[in-house]
Amino acid sequence: MRFKFLSKCLTCLSVTFFVSLASVSSVSAGTVYELYELVEGAPSESGYLPSYDPAAMFDIEESGQENDSSQVSDETLISDGNVQEMPNAQAGTDAFSDGGSPGDADIFDDGGAGQTDPGQNVQVFSDDTSADDDVSLFSDQSEDTDNSSMFYAVSSYRLSDEGISTGVKNQGNLNVCWAFSTLESIETGMMKRGLAGAGVDLSETHLVYSTFHGKNSNTLDGTREETFVPITTSGTVTRWTQGSGNHFYSTATLARGYGVAESSDYPLSLLFDADVIDGEGSTSSILDNLIDKNVSKARLKNCYWLPEVNYQPLLNGPVEFRPEKIKIIKYFIKNFGGVEVGVKANGTPDPYDSATNSIYNPDPVTPDHSVTLIGWDDNKETAADKPGAFLMQNSWGSGRGENGLFWISYYDRSLKQPSFYEMEDEPLGQAQDVVISQYDGTGYASVIKPKNPSSDLRISGANVFTSPVNQYLDQVSFYAAAFPLSYEISVYRNVDTSPDTGVLVYKQTGSLSYAGYFTIDLAKSIPIAQGEKFAVEVKFDDQNGYVPHERVSSNSSSRIYTADYGQSYLYDGENWSDMMDLDYHCNICIKGIGTATTDAIEPIQTQPPKPVISSVKISNGNQAAVNVKEDTAHVDGYDFVIGTSKDFLTTKDYAQVKKNITNSRVTFSYIPKGTYYVAVHSFKRDGDGTKIFSSWSDIYTLKIQGTTPGKVKIQNCRTGKGTLNLSYSKAANAYRYEYVLSKKSFGSSTFNPSARMKTLTGRPYEKISLKNIPKGTYYFGIRAYTLGEGNTKVYGKWTVKKVNIQ
Repeated sequence: MRFKFLSKCLTCLSVTFFVSLASVSSVSAGTVYELYELVEGAPSESGYLPSYDPAAMFDIEESGQENDSSQVSDETLISDGNVQEMPNAQAGTDAFSDGGSPGDADIFDDGGAGQTDPGQNVQVFSDDTSADDDVSLFSDQSEDTDNSSMFYAVSSYRLSDEGISTGVKNQGNLNVCWAFSTLESIETGMMKRGLAGAGVDLSETHLVYSTFHGKNSNTLDGTREETFVPITTSGTVTRWTQGSGNHFYSTATLARGYGVAESSDYPLSLLFDADVIDGEGSTSSILDNLIDKNVSKARLKNCYWLPEVNYQPLLNGPVEFRPEKIKIIKYFIKNFGGVEVGVKANGTPDPYDSATNSIYNPDPVTPDHSVTLIGWDDNKETAADKPGAFLMQNSWGSGRGENGLFWISYYDRSLKQPSFYEMEDEPLGQAQDVVISQYDGTGYASVIKPKNPSSDLRISGANVFTSPVNQYLDQVSFYAAAFPLSYEISVYRNVDTSPDTGVLVYKQTGSLSYAGYFTIDLAKSIPIAQGEKFAVEVKFDDQNGYVPHERVSSNSSSRIYTADYGQSYLYDGENWSDMMDLDYHCNICIKGIGTATTDAIEPIQTQPPKPVISSVKISNGNQAAVNVKEDTAHVDGYDFVIGTSKDFLTTKDYAQVKKNITNSRVTFSYIPKGTYYVAVHSFKRDGDGTKIFSSWSDIYTLKIQGTTPGKVKIQNCRTGKGTLNLSYSKAANAYRYEYVLSKKSFGSSTFNPSARMKTLTGRPYEKISLKNIPKGTYYFGIRAYTLGEGNTKVYGKWTVKKVNIQ
């Protein structure tokens, strides 16, 4: 059964089903409720804001009437999080997208096994992989990007200086300015990169229609019943051609595979025709049989939510004006294309100054219109006390302003939500057909966050999908609600229910320097068979790691979304919990993007059974012998790990590691005094010799009572004819010492030497003189020991020195 959720009751027959965390008392789901909370709002720099919407919806009433912004109710605005300034990236690094920062080396790398070409239809688990080859268009920052002021390398600039101009359009009396500004950003960005020519004209009709007609009849589409609802800024349902929107709407629609299309196929005139014919409040359209929502002449890759010039850190609190953020907007305009932004275009007093053709709002106000910034002039005079303004391309036709262009002062206090849309590196009309596995048709609404962000907890979310075709999974996309953000992507195949019931086949780590929507290219394509269930997990860091979800505030009527059991999961550090069981009733915003193939996909080998630690025996005060119930029929070996914290499997903070153990017993030696945690996983090798790992065993707790002495340091070693003379310094916690001269190599572990052992007193410094030694090569070893319970000797590590006797 699929569950449909309306973000607000739209008719008397609609049912709203929201359960706040405070009202949940009977759900048993491990420690999830102790660790996490679902937020119906958006993260800010100083924490989380509750559900509110100071300016989420942008539209313009052509009558010139000011919109009642106090009645706005929809998703909370994303504040940028003033955490990191514009980074000065080195050449070849990606400062804005997947930074390609390498992850920690995984101790279970199989020594190069698994570097299999996708064409062999076999993808295996390897060590953490960084996407160094995922080069975004934002990899070169050769110009000055210092954020110390609002001023950039040049005092004035227009995209048209480089011949980049899309022409001014006219939205007429339709409240869809957000669609115009989105596509202007995309058009200029594609022209900048040579992906589209000077005559590029993308279809606002297609974007607006697809946004408010998101439902489809594809039973294999996890978003088939989801759509945005056309409402005004006062929250009233209206005809779809009058629906307000913002960059969340555009991003979600494009990310689900709806668009972009060209105006030559779906001209702007169709939008006005539909507005005239459609009845008030109707969601039907004359275009229902004309528009193919799945047309994608270019595919969205990333949407960068740039730092806000006007930032409100607290609900109903003062708005902070941050002129240094203006420089970042300039950088994007100059290097990448037009930047979409919200402004206050109407009001009393009128913010427009006809003498300077500019807009200036001296006080913090809610934006009511969306435009595209296409240039700037540091010396432009406006109604503000200081010069400097952005050049903005409007959507009111070319008969206003400077052929449809206006200026907005740097000091305008309404500038909000600056965004830039990066498309895939494919020429317009040559976009690759992809298979999108997804549940978030309406995209980002808010987040799930740790209750204690200062802890070491790293929060994870995952979606479990069923592949509609044989495919190679090439990309993973998700929303970053705050920055900077480090992440870890994991892919599981042959999943039964939660991700951990499948086989972990791939990991990749990276980092992001901006908030927004991001598509990460996987360094390896992962084969998935038709009908196979697979899971995509994204693990976020503890400071800015917020799991994005689609659930909006309960007083909003802006979207319809669905959720069901077995789709989205949350990880609490020990167990996976279904989002529906948690009464969250929404899906996580994670997508898997692949390419269909006619190749035969080999089934993934079944994951080995989870091993069981049968006993742990402490001996000699500081040794622990770990035994597992042997399962030679299903496993080829084991990896044992020991750590000092309960979450050592998550943090990979291992005190000792024993890899590739082929029997069911292993001994950890020289363990310092304290409490430790032991775990083991088994592995089996496939036909290529690649390891397939089991899940980790339950953690076993042990206590080491003995104090391990330090390592002895050998000094002043001299050899002669049949003689050896040396001295040693005292080791920490030593009681006495033992030494031996042996013809056998000691190796790196405790051994049973064939020569007779000598015991020395515990004096802090002593000389050793050996005589009448036959000529040859020997190994001199010395170790300290202390006394444990029952006077048991607790040994430290051997110190070994190779000597040649004449």
